[in-house]
Amino acid sequence: MSTNDKDMIAFQERLIRTGQWRTCINCEYWTEIPNSNRTMICGKWGQTPPLEVIVVGCPEWIDRIPF
Repeated sequence: MSTNDKDMIAFQERLIRTGQWRTCINCEYWTEIPNSNRTMICGKWGQTPPLEVIVVGCPEWIDRIPF
């Protein structure tokens, strides 16, 4: 992996962490299924979204409360 790739990943992680890139990862609805070894689902719809939605987000996105 080149330095440029590492920089791009770090940039994307910052955008996700700060809520500037709205994705399932930083959505209030994104939740772990209990006793599932970290299987994540959309809590609003009760299922795993398509990969495109996980990456890009959806109109139902709600900012994750930090506490």
